[in-house]
Amino acid sequence: MNQIQLNDRIIPRQDMIESKIDGDLVMMNLELEHYFGLNSVGTAIWDMLPKQPTFNSLIEQLMLKFEIDHDTCVKETSDFITLLETQKLISIEKAH
Repeated sequence: MNQIQLNDRIIPRQDMIESKIDGDLVMMNLELEHYFGLNSVGTAIWDMLPKQPTFNSLIEQLMLKFEIDHDTCVKETSDFITLLETQKLISIEKAH
């Protein structure tokens, strides 16, 4: 798995069952039969993924939504996206 680049596109899995509970998101991966829970920030990121944003546009949206500096946003979002990819909740389409 390579580090995500700014122009890479983030694509969520389509075969997830989701339910929001008090601002958090609970999901089930039907293929792997695993449950996953996301806090309110993770849920906000997940809610942006159906548009298959580039990593850069995701960072820009998060910086508008939350009070966070660019470097921190890139680091924390990269870590989170890597976790989602490791858990097979998303795929990364590399920029050409």
